[in-house]
Amino acid sequence: MKNYKNILALLVVALVGLTLTACSEDDLDTNQYRGGVSLSAWGPNPVMRGGTLRFIGSNLDQLQSINIPGQGEITNFEVVKSGTPGEVRLVLDKDLPQVGNIVLKAKDGSTITTKTEIQYIEGIELTGIEPAEAMPGQTVTLVGDYLNLVEMVEFSDGVKVSIDQFISQDRYKLQVAVPAEAKTGKVSVYTVDLTKLTPDDEEPEYQIITSEKALTVGLPTIANAQQEYKAKAGSTITISGTTLGLVKAAVFGTLGSQVELTELNISNDGSQLSFVLPAEAPDGTINLVTRSDVEVPAGILNTVAPTECAAAPIPVKAGQQLTISGKDLDVVTAVEFPNADAINVEAAAAISVAVPETAQEGSLTLRMANGKGVEVPFQLVKPVVTAYSANPVSAGGQLTMSGSDLDLVKSITFGEAEAEVAADGNGASITVVVPMAAATGKPVLNLKNGTTVEAPELSINEAVFCYFTELPAGDAELKAGDSFMLPVVNADKLTGVQINGEDCRFVLANGQLIIGIPSTAKKGSAVRLISSNGEISYTIDFIPNTEVTTVLWTGQAVADDWKDQPYVLSDAGQELKDANVVAGDIISFHIVALDAAWKLQIVEGHWGPTYASICSFGNDTEGGKFTEYDLDANKGYFNLVVTQEMLDAAFIQQWWGGVFVLNGDNVVVDRITTTHYNSLETTLWEGQAVADDWGNQPFILSDGGTELLEAGMKVGSTIRCYITPTDANWNCQIWDGHWTGQYAGLDLNQDNWNLDEHNGAIEFTVTEAIYTSITTAGGWGGSFLLNGDNVICTKVTIE
Repeated sequence: MKNYKNILALLVVALVGLTLTACSEDDLDTNQYRGGVSLSAWGPNPVMRGGTLRFIGSNLDQLQSINIPGQGEITNFEVVKSGTPGEVRLVLDKDLPQVGNIVLKAKDGSTITTKTEIQYIEGIELTGIEPAEAMPGQTVTLVGDYLNLVEMVEFSDGVKVSIDQFISQDRYKLQVAVPAEAKTGKVSVYTVDLTKLTPDDEEPEYQIITSEKALTVGLPTIANAQQEYKAKAGSTITISGTTLGLVKAAVFGTLGSQVELTELNISNDGSQLSFVLPAEAPDGTINLVTRSDVEVPAGILNTVAPTECAAAPIPVKAGQQLTISGKDLDVVTAVEFPNADAINVEAAAAISVAVPETAQEGSLTLRMANGKGVEVPFQLVKPVVTAYSANPVSAGGQLTMSGSDLDLVKSITFGEAEAEVAADGNGASITVVVPMAAATGKPVLNLKNGTTVEAPELSINEAVFCYFTELPAGDAELKAGDSFMLPVVNADKLTGVQINGEDCRFVLANGQLIIGIPSTAKKGSAVRLISSNGEISYTIDFIPNTEVTTVLWTGQAVADDWKDQPYVLSDAGQELKDANVVAGDIISFHIVALDAAWKLQIVEGHWGPTYASICSFGNDTEGGKFTEYDLDANKGYFNLVVTQEMLDAAFIQQWWGGVFVLNGDNVVVDRITTTHYNSLETTLWEGQAVADDWGNQPFILSDGGTELLEAGMKVGSTIRCYITPTDANWNCQIWDGHWTGQYAGLDLNQDNWNLDEHNGAIEFTVTEAIYTSITTAGGWGGSFLLNGDNVICTKVTIE
């Protein structure tokens, strides 16, 4: 029977000539694909009365109206696709349309008129749907004429039903089950089954007939959509209603922050739906989502939160454990203190957390997985000052404050002047150098959590020893080896100046102190003014003097016409010895060219084989025999890197010649200097510390960081551990020297650390945590512990 119907359908289509008609050239707008409105094709033609007419072209969304002969201008058409290519559709009236040309009018007033007249056929009619309301799964009957030509039914929102799924079909009736995904809306019938098309198929020719009235598709019903569910995460919620089998998910919360749950248990008769409440589900409306993506309100969720909560002890000190008691604490996933990061916690009957150092007093928040929070008040221990070591105290003098919990203090402000503090281990006292600008009043203790506490009244006397009245500007460039000048008071009391413990030359003149900076000074140097009645120290940044240049020789050494071949520097290299020249230093020759075509060879001074023709260079390369050299770019100097081989030859006493022979043409050398590069690294230890097979775990440097402190270690210093791998596959860990589990350095191997790029060293910067770890003596162990495989540490330095 079905084959017969398909053959009949094909015959009818062939007879009525359902075609998608292409336009003639006269139908095409010259603006096609250039931003204007154009028509490429329209159809079908002939078309069934009451059927859908399709127009394909460019920018058809810019149409204002479509004029169908007999039906008039139509503005209510469907834009299927905008842009290029685009498509619009309109449904024809069943009675009004007449034969004639169609006129498309754009919003800019231009028109396109088809040269082909529209023709009509009497075809498929869809006059009704019975019943007008139906539930998903229920059978509906489409009523009309020539319904035997239909191959696909489409419900609202593009839900398609293939001819293979029709329940029954004849000329006047077509029965189909309402799909679970169907929504309320109009129903359309197609003369082609689009569900069977593949991407490789050509665009088919087909008719679309749409019902005049919408089919109302029923939804699940909820017994009490306003019911409140007071529930705890992990508990089961049951919702009653009808046809709940149409539900595919439950959603909680508002759009944009919804939590969706698809794991639902639905009874066979669809009267009950249950689910386990997710911990992330927020308070608010519970909606059930049908397979047609319609949300049905199903109740109000109010999640169980902790109650009767209290925090102890009161007060609590930062860093100590705080215990929170109460009911339903197992729903808490995090604890949030004011001014501190959230602390994740596991479900428990009671919650215990360490109070963060930065936490401020007030109310902590017990945070649930769904974002809901419960506030619990708590109090913090505050430091108390009970006594001063001196009152009054001189500005610039050292002051010790006694009291309790003073380890919570980060700095102290005296009036408008702030000073860092040093606390003892139990917080019973803190020591501070009173700033020179300190004022009498109540010092303010600045706590590590950002809050403040006032201390008792303190009288401050003006300093009677020598001190700076101002410090160098932030952008001042103070270079080691130079001098700097700053204003001072009480200059008559000054007896000495030291930088990093080294005595310095100084001059006093008209209230100004001029200090000679040692060549070893660097960033963060300690500058100490020593007076007959006291002293004061400052931290000042100097630019390290890493380059030390020494003049070895001056004169007139002429190398000309390959005949004048002067010796420079003494036989046996006494000048090099006096300047302590070592391999890696630079020897620079200042050259004056007598002619544009100049050339020079620097030769071993005894014409020996060791380093004869050390280099050949000039402005005249002579066909590549000499290396081209730009004197101007090098400020008139040629720089030669000293090798050990060169020094060994230079230091041999030959009783003639010199260190170098200058051979060449049109060249005068009038100055020779040497430059030595000082390393800022201080070697702390050298030896053989073997870390192998994750079993040999040597300690390095003393417990408490003695060597590091003596070398001036501070936060920001760089520590380097020079290692030699004994195998291509090596691993190295640098641990805190007391096995506390805190890394003092790095966890590295051959894949994530390139030793060649770091001169054979593992290096790391000293942080506050590392500094504290290193300088805390444990009575055993060392500053570091080396752990790993196939590694030997040979040297440790600090910079």
